[in-house]
Amino acid sequence: ITLSSVLGASATDSIVFQSESGDAALVRLEYSASSGNRHTVRYNGADYISFKQITIKGLNSSYANVVRLDGNSIGAQFVNCIIEMPHVANFNLKGISGSSSTPQDLLVSNTRFNGGYSGIELSGSQVSGVQVSGNTFYGQYQYGVSLSSFASPVVSGNIVTSTAGSYSGYYGFYLND
Repeated sequence: ITLSSVLGASATDSIVFQSESGDAALVRLEYSASSGNRHTVRYNGADYISFKQITIKGLNSSYANVVRLDGNSIGAQFVNCIIEMPHVANFNLKGISGSSSTPQDLLVSNTRFNGGYSGIELSGSQVSGVQVSGNTFYGQYQYGVSLSSFASPVVSGNIVTSTAGSYSGYYGFYLND
């Protein structure tokens, strides 16, 4: 799905997709992407839209940018979610990604990332408000978390478990100014 700007959405009046039961494993949003449409969820300038207690999954082992943040999205939140990708070493498999965009006031909290090339791989333009805390990253090939060009991102209380084996280019956390 592609999420665009919604009239009236704000920090105090946000849009939330949430599991009624509170169990992320019981609500699944999944898609087998293609080379022309590589995401399960894409934010295209969408502001203040959150996912809580939902599983979001990319099924294709060649293309699975599960959540793509484009168009300077503000206030996206992923809380108590499960984000899954196939367990293969392919750079097109990313949990939450974005480049040439500036996600601002992004919160990723208590979310489990399974598989893929990277759990979170984002680049920004020195904006602030990015918080990645209390998450579990399991089975990524290259990065658990890669954040480039953000002003003072908060990264705390995360657990990273690599299954990259003898691959020497693995980074649990890669933070670059």
